Amino acid sequence: MPVVRVDTLGDQAYAQIREALASGSIPPGERLTVRGLVQALSIGFTPAREALNRLAAESVLTHGPNRTLRVPTLTRAKYEELVAIRSELEPLAACKALPYLAGPQLKALEQTQRRLLMAMKRRDYPQVLAFNRDFHFAIYRAAPMPTLVGMIEGLWLQIGPTLRLLYPGYAANWKGGANHAEILESIRASDAGRLTLAIRKDLDDGRVPIAAALAEADGAMTRRDST
Repeated sequence: MPVVRVDTLGDQAYAQIREALASGSIPPGERLTVRGLVQALSIGFTPAREALNRLAAESVLTHGPNRTLRVPTLTRAKYEELVAIRSELEPLAACKALPYLAGPQLKALEQTQRRLLMAMKRRDYPQVLAFNRDFHFAIYRAAPMPTLVGMIEGLWLQIGPTLRLLYPGYAANWKGGANHAEILESIRASDAGRLTLAIRKDLDDGRVPIAAALAEADGAMTRRDST
């Protein structure tokens, strides 16, 4: 008989932390501890330790002093590299998903976008980031290319905490609503070229303020090191 795998508590904790990191719920530099995870998720020390060790082994978390684990803080150069890769892979996944984004799938996308706009209106920025990720991955995961989608998930896992730098400053000049509207129109028209441009513009509009914030942080660190 085939063995049916059941997710352990460690698996579930691992998945929840990954989701929180990718959606920007945990900021860069945040220290994660076994005890904190036990309290947050109401699990035992063993599954909490297992989840954190897996994330450290994957370099999702970095080792700090006294055996602590932290969410990495990206340099501007690293961030720009990740966005450049995303700008190639995400339009590819979206275009491959186009034949599968109709009817219920399109309605679900529209509903996610409405929820994102409502969260933005009430300035609930953690929810804005979470719905933004839901919106994008509802598109990418429709593509019959699991390896490609896995690569994109890995990129979001690295970049997700840094998305926290967008808010609240970016809210005054937020372009995500218009970009997502254009993505939806491109899907309705089944226009792969238009969809590619819309996704790249969405990425670039977010890239500009984050890159500026990271450049400022890099400069501040350089000044501290030189004194």
